[in-house]
Amino acid sequence: MRSELTSAACIMVFCAVLYHQAASLPLPRFEILGPAFFPKLVLSIIMGLNFLHMIMVVARHYREKPAAVSSALAAKGGDEQSFFLRILPAVAVAYFVLYALMISYTEIPYLALTFVYVALTSWTLAFFRPGALLPAVLVSLGVTGFIYVVFARFLELLLP
Repeated sequence: MRSELTSAACIMVFCAVLYHQAASLPLPRFEILGPAFFPKLVLSIIMGLNFLHMIMVVARHYREKPAAVSSALAAKGGDEQSFFLRILPAVAVAYFVLYALMISYTEIPYLALTFVYVALTSWTLAFFRPGALLPAVLVSLGVTGFIYVVFARFLELLLP
């Protein structure tokens, strides 16, 4: 519980710093929303979801005894799943770094990279179960479609 809350608190601080930086963007001149609106919106959503995650971690801790949680994890997959749970944050960060680098340094379309990134991350969080592949692809399709409709069609922005 302590490590989850510590990482969540670090994410909150990081988002708060970025929010402060976004607030210092220039005021809008011609457009209605201005350049700070979307960064502040995304950071607010991340902080809200992160706060909800922190509440759920504390509630889970008081609802379940730590011994019951560790025995349930051991029953699910033993040492190999426990090892995977320990390295999962590093895997998620590696996926994100690779995604960002590929956006910057390859000619692969942004929407294709986003689709693969979301699908792979979702499937990884489901421990690569074959039954979780279809939901991961559907979630990825929904996220990518949402990005395309809102940003490329509705707001008429050029995607990277």
